[in-house]
This record gives sequence, C-alpha cells and structure tokens, in this order.
Amino acid sequence: MADHVALLREAARASRAVVVEVPLEANLSARRAQKRTHAVQIGHLQHLDRSGARAIVARAGLSVAGELEDPLPLKAQLFFAAGLPGRAAAAARWAVRASLHGGAPALARRLFTVHYACLCLPDGWPQRASARAPCP
Repeated sequence: MADHVALLREAARASRAVVVEVPLEANLSARRAQKRTHAVQIGHLQHLDRSGARAIVARAGLSVAGELEDPLPLKAQLFFAAGLPGRAAAAARWAVRASLHGGAPALARRLFTVHYACLCLPDGWPQRASARAPCP
C-alpha cells in the first residue's frame, strides 16, 4: 500500500503548497460490491471521508488552507453514458446529486461519492514563508 503521508511530506518539501484531491468514498453508494470492485480496479486504496483526508494531511505536517468539494459536474456524469437512455439517466443522477449536495452537503457525503480537494501548506507556513527569499 502506498505511503500517503510520506508522499505528501516529500511534495511539501519540494514545493510551497500541495493540492490534494480525493474521492470521498466512505458512503452508502460506495459500499456496494460493484462500486468496491470498480474502485479497486482503478486504484483507489482508501475509503476516505473528509476527516480521514484531513487526518492524512495533518500527519504529513500540513494544514488545510482552503477546501472545496464537488459531486462531479454533468460532463463527468455523461462521460460513460451510452445512448440517449444512458445520457438521460446520467443527467438525472447529476441533477439529484448536485441539488442534494447544494442543500445538504453532509447528507450527500453519506449517500454518494463526492470529490474533495484541499490546498495544503506546511504547518507554520506564514512564519516559514517570511524566512524564505521572495519569489522573483
């Protein structure tokens, strides 16, 4: 299994900031056997929720400076849709997910996969940044 903490530490050592993007798969939909099989096939190693993702970031000595989450845009939902019925189903799925996530994001995260991204900075970054040479 990959060492996510070591990877983030190295990325932070080599850069001023790190962006982490993960699917939040600790939800009812992702527990289905078909979804788990697909997740393994595409290389998903963890079944994270938002706090789990933030815990990995913290163990790497980073702080979350900003974050966002998205139930995936319509274009992503349509990507694998075949034919008119598939596209209609994908569009309906997107409409339900986007509406639910917009009105009740915590409930949406418990029901289906939401993608999470955060901008991570080294702990104490404002103090450390002032000690660095200014950017050209």
